[in-house]
Amino acid sequence: MLAARRGIVFGTHLQSDAVRGIVLTVMRSRPLVSRFVGQQEMKSLLILRHAEAVALSGAVDDYSRPLSTAGQEQAIELGKHLHRLGVTSDAIACSTALRARQTAELVVKAAQWTAETNAYDAFYNASIDDLLTHVKSRAEDIEQLCIVAHAPGVPELVSFLVTDEGDLNLVYAAGTLAEILLDVDQWSEVRGACGALRSLRGP
Repeated sequence: MLAARRGIVFGTHLQSDAVRGIVLTVMRSRPLVSRFVGQQEMKSLLILRHAEAVALSGAVDDYSRPLSTAGQEQAIELGKHLHRLGVTSDAIACSTALRARQTAELVVKAAQWTAETNAYDAFYNASIDDLLTHVKSRAEDIEQLCIVAHAPGVPELVSFLVTDEGDLNLVYAAGTLAEILLDVDQWSEVRGACGALRSLRGP
């Protein structure tokens, strides 16, 4: 996969100094990427929190909130960014909530991905356990999987995979994407601290 052949490249749009500090801490404590260099195939995850949505109001319930204008722009720019880097995905799994489906649609179109996108009810406000269950069940012919879901499940999953803790939970803004390389041969082997954070890009 492309993630295996490129070096570690952190996005220039990191959300805050707090995130930058966490990234550095993660890379010091989990230097797994060097073990992956030269491998032809590996499992990897693109974990995306949906882009910015309109504020919750009496006119629309949380599940039906669409992306804001800024959120639409975030998703399109992210997709273009992934296309420029040559990053692809073998499958896209997103929440059925409107803002997550819109995020996935815009990213996929801008990135010019051809893989199938599927929406899952269980991803709406999913816990880390719900997301892990899904990841562990994926078919083995999928090498790179993109997940589009919600906080706190998304940042908790990222933190769990790279540190076995929850460091990113409070600073993982809407529209943030993490790319994680996994030290596993099969999805069923995914566990805490089995991954290396290859990149983290904020909105």
